[in-house]
Amino acid sequence: MIVNNSTGTTAVPGEVSFYYAHWDGDANAVSFRVQIDAGAGWVNVGPEVVATSASYLLHTVAVNDARDNLKVRIL
Repeated sequence: MIVNNSTGTTAVPGEVSFYYAHWDGDANAVSFRVQIDAGAGWVNVGPEVVATSASYLLHTVAVNDARDNLKVRIL
């Protein structure tokens, strides 16, 4: 996701939410991390999430960043 405020409008991503689950719930945990970048390099936002369950869970991270050309990625 790229947020561009250069048009003079306010488009601030308040939160990023996604559902996650481990495919088969085996002992090998899978990790997710949300990062933002506005040109100075990627910065972690919120805690790292470790998926160990095959059941879907909702993860929400507060971003609240109004910089132009803000990029958000989920690793």
